[in-house]
Amino acid sequence: GFPMGRSGFTFQDHLSLWDTLTGDGILLTAYGDSDTHGAKGFFDSNNFVGYLYAEEPGEEAFMHSMKAGNIYTGDPVYLQSIKVSFGDDNNHPMGSVVYTDTPIRACLSLEGIQEEMTLVWNVNGKDMEPVTISGDYCGAVEIPIEGRVNFARAALYHKDRCIMMTNPIHA
Repeated sequence: GFPMGRSGFTFQDHLSLWDTLTGDGILLTAYGDSDTHGAKGFFDSNNFVGYLYAEEPGEEAFMHSMKAGNIYTGDPVYLQSIKVSFGDDNNHPMGSVVYTDTPIRACLSLEGIQEEMTLVWNVNGKDMEPVTISGDYCGAVEIPIEGRVNFARAALYHKDRCIMMTNPIHA
């Protein structure tokens, strides 16, 4: 889905479907990509891009990170000054599947936020209470072990528009 929705489905509809599939054990890596055909609308509509973590430049490192889900997606207009780091408290990067029978903590760090934004954690398909943030943020949520697949992801909103979302940590 696109941040402004697509084909009659809202962005939230797409996230709900993704959460349902994830909870059922169908693990898909989210990747945002612009559908803008030219500059018109790029700065205020469907302009998501993928931010991939790779140890070095090159196709092999790119493919490794894509397969691992070590990518977040968002609006480059807002994210140009924000550094995002997401993983668990044992240094597993986003996209990881952590095999455990005890809860783990998903950890998010945001550096360089210039204006007030809203962070929404999602744990096992349920949105947590929104958190208003400005400036740097470092926080965590516990991923309880309660279903077949357990997970946490985070989304950052500017006003009512999602500008960044992580891929989940799975447990």
